[in-house]
Amino acid sequence: MQSPGDSQPECAHAAGSVSAGSRVLRRPYGFFGAPGVDPAWLDGSPLMGVLLMGWIAAQLAMIGSVSWLQPAIFVAGVAITTLAGVALLIGRRRARVGVTA
Repeated sequence: MQSPGDSQPECAHAAGSVSAGSRVLRRPYGFFGAPGVDPAWLDGSPLMGVLLMGWIAAQLAMIGSVSWLQPAIFVAGVAITTLAGVALLIGRRRARVGVTA
């Protein structure tokens, strides 16, 4: 039985519902892209990793550590951000030198 001040399970369900709802709503953007936005603009962008780390940080602040997946996903966000940043640097260096892929 839950005590009146224990709202962690409700917060976890709410966070999961928001996440699932946003995935359903953004599915058309995944297939067709946003109107008027060049999809190449996001190539090599570390944005997804930063968003992932922010999501986990907010989750930890709101509900605390409840699963081993939270730190694992945060580490995945760090890896995505790092790899995308390295890819951006390599792409800029190649563009400066004039190398085409």
